[in-house]
Amino acid sequence: MLEKLAGRLRWERTGDGIRAVIPVRYSWIAFAKRLWEPCFYVLIFSLLEPFFRGPHEAAIGWKERLAMYCMFFVLWFVGSLFPGKIIMTLNRSIMIIERRSFGIKRSTHKYSTKRLNDLRFVAASNRDEIRNEWRQSEMQIDE
Repeated sequence: MLEKLAGRLRWERTGDGIRAVIPVRYSWIAFAKRLWEPCFYVLIFSLLEPFFRGPHEAAIGWKERLAMYCMFFVLWFVGSLFPGKIIMTLNRSIMIIERRSFGIKRSTHKYSTKRLNDLRFVAASNRDEIRNEWRQSEMQIDE
């Protein structure tokens, strides 16, 4: 059972370590910068669509194509409104950082705890210590 630790952070004990769940904050800047995603999918669909069509099938008309592009953008917009969460699992031998959206695992990074040091939190500001492009608060670890 997850317990509240501080702010939005929740945690629980696992067999030989802990698991922390960190909800991702919604950011309009991140939302705008992620606009390339549906454009990428639309481009890929436009380039690959002729290969999926049989030799005797008619090409997709502009109305159907516009409907599919609108569907891509609506699905992207709805997905962007729910940023997801980060799950950090830490035990003696390994630290796992997992990003999830809608319960679907988007990425997983595993680190040996022997190679990690200097875990720190850097609050949001315009300082150079923040390595992400949106200048949001972040956890940093040296490996």
